[in-house]
Amino acid sequence: MLIVIVALYIIVFLLTWLKKSSYSWMLLLTALLMQGWNLVNFTLQTHHLPVFTPAASLMLVAFILGLTTFFISMRTVTPLPGRRWAILLTIILLAAALLWPQAPPCFDYNHIYPYAVAFHVFRRLALAAALFATALFLSTFSLNVHKVKEAAIARHQGRTALLAATVFYLLSEDTGIIWCLNGWADVWRWTPGFIISSMVIMFLMLILHLPGGSLKNNSWYTILGLSCGPLMFIAQFYKP
Repeated sequence: MLIVIVALYIIVFLLTWLKKSSYSWMLLLTALLMQGWNLVNFTLQTHHLPVFTPAASLMLVAFILGLTTFFISMRTVTPLPGRRWAILLTIILLAAALLWPQAPPCFDYNHIYPYAVAFHVFRRLALAAALFATALFLSTFSLNVHKVKEAAIARHQGRTALLAATVFYLLSEDTGIIWCLNGWADVWRWTPGFIISSMVIMFLMLILHLPGGSLKNNSWYTILGLSCGPLMFIAQFYKP
């Protein structure tokens, strides 16, 4: 079923580039419905949310990214600048989920412990928002040099998405602290995972506090903004 979903997204991506909006939205909605049912079926079979194993998490992040693209595009009068890139990133995530080594079925106490579940859910929401920002920042490179206003709007939307990613990531850190405190009577350990989490926060703060911000046509700002999604992806799925 996942292969069919990937094929649908590829068709949507091609139709989007060809500017066949009516067909692309119908197929995108079909892909999202199939993807949503796939995630619901996974949850019913495993009795836990798809946020713990890498392959399941990739499918969830891809679903959130596709859903966000669909609803925001439908609510705006002008086409969403980064919709093509968002769909491309969704395809990459689903392809990675297909190729990722499948983990054996597992269920333990942390899969139903509220703070552990919240920690992972907010982590995935933060990643989806950061990747959506990446798509928006990428779209500014494909805009014509005369479309200065459109590029500024896309950068501003990307910054807003990064703000949402920051909020979700901080919520993940807060629930993770409570989980750590209740589980190990500690809120901080000098481990690579904890240090990487701190570096992600500092990098997000750097992007959000650069002088000029999204209003300034600065290539460095755009490059740093679009790098947030891939860096957060590495931070969540790379296990040192």
